[in-house]
This record gives sequence, C-alpha cells and structure tokens, in this order.
Amino acid sequence: MHYFAPNLYIREVHLKKGTFAVGHYQKFPQLNIMLKGKVAVTDSEGKLVMLEAPLMYVGEAGRKFGYVVEDTVWQNIYVTNETDIETLENTYIEKSEAFKKSEKLINSDGDAKSTECHKFLLGGENITPKNDQCQSSIKQESGGDSCHS
Repeated sequence: MHYFAPNLYIREVHLKKGTFAVGHYQKFPQLNIMLKGKVAVTDSEGKLVMLEAPLMYVGEAGRKFGYVVEDTVWQNIYVTNETDIETLENTYIEKSEAFKKSEKLINSDGDAKSTECHKFLLGGENITPKNDQCQSSIKQESGGDSCHS
C-alpha cells in the first residue's frame, strides 16, 4: 500500500503470521513504524531480536528480513514530494534479481499454483507454499534451498 501527504511517502506492508519475510534493499536510512505485530529479526551483530509493536525507529540502509511471529503492519516513511511509484521505487529501493524474475513470471503466468510459488519468493507477499511441488519450484528458481531475495 502507498500513502502520500505533503513531503511524505509511506510504503506499508501487511505480513502474515508464520511467514519468513524478506524486504527490498533500502538505499538510504528511513523511518520504520511497526503499527501492529511481532517479528523476530537478526541485528547488525547477528543476534536474534524480537521487534514488537508499537515501535518506531530509523532503519539503516540495507535489507531487512525476519520471521513473522504475529500478523504485522509495517511502514517505511520517506521525505519526498514525489508521487510516482516507479520513480520512488527506483530512488529508494533495489529489488533483487529473484524478485524481478518472479515479478515477470507472475505478470506473464496465469497459472494459480505457479503464481503462488513465485509470490512466495517475493517475501513481501507473504504466501507460505502449501506443497512439495511448490517448494521444488522455489528451490529451482531461486537457485538455493531458501527463499531469500
């Protein structure tokens, strides 16, 4: 979801409980607000940290990932007057190659099972694969055993 106000752009994601979520690479520090939920993440020293709403902090440039313990609503806040989503994404985030590949497959493939598998690779879509065939598809397309993007 995208929200705008004078000089502000807010990206909001809804993360489902039981999901391993991988965020886009953030090019710059940004304000993070967790409105609801709980997520287990690793900090910059590799230690497991439990983040719990309500929470507000300035996130460093880089990629966030974690296990969603409770349904979560997370926002990234940016200071800008820009309102074009494509321009904003090009300015503030970097999408992984796995995400770009999955996005193309989702846009060109109407098969529901395949689309579910590809969305799982996206992290932010928070779809948990329901069968081994989907897990195999994910391993094959991501080139590994995990769904990091």
